[in-house]
Amino acid sequence: MAPTTLITALMIYYGYVATRGRFWYFGIDLEAMDLTVQELILYGTETIWLPLAAVLLLILAFAGIHMLHLRLIESGSRPRLLRAAGAVTLAGGVALIVRAAVGVVVPEVAREESAGVTPLSLSMGALLAAYGGYVLVKSWNRPRWVNILAILATSGLIMAGAVWATNSFAWAFGVGRAVSITQRLEAYPEVVIDTAERLEILAGPVRMQPLPGPKGRKLKYRYRGMRLLTEAGGRLFLVPGRWTSSSGTLVLPYNADIRIQFLPLP
Repeated sequence: MAPTTLITALMIYYGYVATRGRFWYFGIDLEAMDLTVQELILYGTETIWLPLAAVLLLILAFAGIHMLHLRLIESGSRPRLLRAAGAVTLAGGVALIVRAAVGVVVPEVAREESAGVTPLSLSMGALLAAYGGYVLVKSWNRPRWVNILAILATSGLIMAGAVWATNSFAWAFGVGRAVSITQRLEAYPEVVIDTAERLEILAGPVRMQPLPGPKGRKLKYRYRGMRLLTEAGGRLFLVPGRWTSSSGTLVLPYNADIRIQFLPLP
């Protein structure tokens, strides 16, 4: 798989997870929004870069530590320090794997922890345990199949934990973005809505006034105080200017029964 194809697939997937978490906070099922692949990719661009940068920094740090380790081996100096470092690294890796196992077995731990703690413990624990074991038994003449099996098992655990952690991060990132939106709704365009029928607004500072005009006119009511959350699938997703968990989200289609005006920001 080409690197560009892999990055695009990651953007789509993590954009989907983060966007699902973002709109879940507002009570919207992402499947009902009919977002295009391009829109998911755009949402994914703000999600993928932080974990990608973290992985690259980790690779650089590990490469530097490994080069130092090889230099000490070639010089033949400080063998006790190498063995002690290997033992500490192995013990730290095992402790992290145990922590990951606790997070998997005990649901309460996973629910109350910060995003990604259990999967990152699995990935880092596997990496540290494998490298610590490598440092300790580097002189042991192991069969080739043992090396291959150890590499495959370690790589599998690292990848599983990394994908799991990034998935958890993407969801938490999406929910965090939603919370941030609710705290600065004044930065979003205000929407004035004229409708033929009365709207059921759950809560929030939304004002309704009858529209003056001749009897029998089609548009009879005007609503103010709504903010534009997003547009998708030919529909507007609107929230009150001061949003709470009881406010809900108003979904309006583009049709002849409504008239929409966007007011410029002050």
